Amino acid sequence: MSEAVFCNSLRVLSELLEKYHGTKVILLIDEYDVPLAKAHANGYYDQMISLIRNLLGEALKTNNSLKFAVLTGCLRISKESIFTGLNNLKVRSITDVRFDEYFGFTDAEVKELLEYYGYPDSYDTARRWYDGYHFGNVDVYCPWDVLNYCDSLLDDREAQPENYWINTILLRSVQYIPSFRRGRPCTDLSGRLHRNYTFSHRIRPPYSEAAPDLK
Repeated sequence: MSEAVFCNSLRVLSELLEKYHGTKVILLIDEYDVPLAKAHANGYYDQMISLIRNLLGEALKTNNSLKFAVLTGCLRISKESIFTGLNNLKVRSITDVRFDEYFGFTDAEVKELLEYYGYPDSYDTARRWYDGYHFGNVDVYCPWDVLNYCDSLLDDREAQPENYWINTILLRSVQYIPSFRRGRPCTDLSGRLHRNYTFSHRIRPPYSEAAPDLK
């Protein structure tokens, strides 16, 4: 596949979907910044920036079949970087109140889930292990951890909770964020996260083209 075909792919797919279904397309792109983190770690960051910029430019700017799009990632979206030329972007961070309950499972949803599977007595354990996020005004649970814990309980009613999240690509994305800054390397977060410590660490402002305004 040529680079031109790849960069036009989401726009072409949107056009085909609109033609078939007769309605505008909603585009969902999860972890848009993971390819950038991998590219930075493996020495082809400039090539990946160019590729992602062209892909998203075609999909989000010149796409007449698009109704709206939602992008998620660890790095803050910036109109001055890979989104050059795009407008009407709204950035929702973890401190925003709007949509705050949709970033994970709420307490009521975890209770309902455990009751559904027949393990309501495991609620306190799940809350102690996985109620670790605060978005806007809402405390939420990590869905991946909760679902894996429920799955373990189905195999063994006495199953102990685990840190399932550390085996996902999300951790690797967070691990690479400090290394985007120039000059003296920042502290690596991965070891502390793996040991499940609670910590507070101020990361100096990075100068990544992907996230020049990340504080």
